[in-house]
Amino acid sequence: MEVPSDPVEFALFRYVGLRHGDNASSPFDWDRFYRFVVTVHTRRKGWDEYDVKARMVSYGLPEGKATEMAEVYWHCRCAMRVRSRWTDRMGYAHWMRKAGTKLT
Repeated sequence: MEVPSDPVEFALFRYVGLRHGDNASSPFDWDRFYRFVVTVHTRRKGWDEYDVKARMVSYGLPEGKATEMAEVYWHCRCAMRVRSRWTDRMGYAHWMRKAGTKLT
């Protein structure tokens, strides 16, 4: 498998390729995962949990673990977005594609 040149893809590739088992038991696993989420956020990638899950599976993560980690990813992205100064003015439904539920 070829190493991705895109920084965001590389961060995900690194997390999947270097993780310690299926439980993300090592602190380094969570550190790599958090760095991936922050990289996606700062690079303004529009990936939702389905995009991330598909990429994780393509890099060799078992589907069940990919689903779980994609949900964690989405929760982190939502938390980062809610902290934004734009949330009060614009809401957040516009940046969601398939995932999430708009609160009324």
